[in-house]
Amino acid sequence: MRVHRWVFLCLLFVAFAVGGYFIAKHAGSGVATAPRTTSPPPDPLAGFDNTPRTYGSGERPKVTISRDSEALDQGAIAGQRSIVFADRESMERFLSKIKGKGFSVLGRIDALNALRIGFLSAAELAALLDGSEQTGFIFPVVVPDLPDGTVQPGAIPLGNGLASWLGIAAYDRTTWGNGVLVAVLDTGVSPGSSMFSRTRQVSLVDLPTDLSTLNGHGTAVTSLIHQVAPDA
Repeated sequence: MRVHRWVFLCLLFVAFAVGGYFIAKHAGSGVATAPRTTSPPPDPLAGFDNTPRTYGSGERPKVTISRDSEALDQGAIAGQRSIVFADRESMERFLSKIKGKGFSVLGRIDALNALRIGFLSAAELAALLDGSEQTGFIFPVVVPDLPDGTVQPGAIPLGNGLASWLGIAAYDRTTWGNGVLVAVLDTGVSPGSSMFSRTRQVSLVDLPTDLSTLNGHGTAVTSLIHQVAPDA
């Protein structure tokens, strides 16, 4: 009796499952579905402005490149010159003329109206000069190691004895050096020196805050020149 009851329950469960399946299928077949519409993919170039563009204005300047044989033959750096102008106005006019023409200012010392110019054509550089300038080559410099700074044995201060050491103490040297301009690239001349009033000093580097720390080498060198050529 118990087995028959179990079989009956299983058959009843199967009947419910089958009946539910057909009911759901029949109900779903009556629902209308809207047809799917397919749209073309978006254009990746949509909104792109393909109008031809012009970059820059005017024609590009023509730059002539030539081998700087003149400098190379002298052992100097090719494509570079130093130029010293008669005055500041001449230097500024030259700077205006070289703009956009393949020149570069590699260095300048306004106090001396001097420029270090890089160029691609020596002929084009010469065409921009009027002949009043002083031009020079730029030579490579190899800085040697500093020598021993100790004083050699037996050295004594020279002081004002240079003329005697040179054997010219007996000569009247009052006008020696007249009309001669001497340039000393050194630490400068001390304001307390007797040669200070005869010198025109140009500072190429920033001076220290404490001027007492300045080395007196420039004053010593200028003193030696003054002893030999006091009218320079």
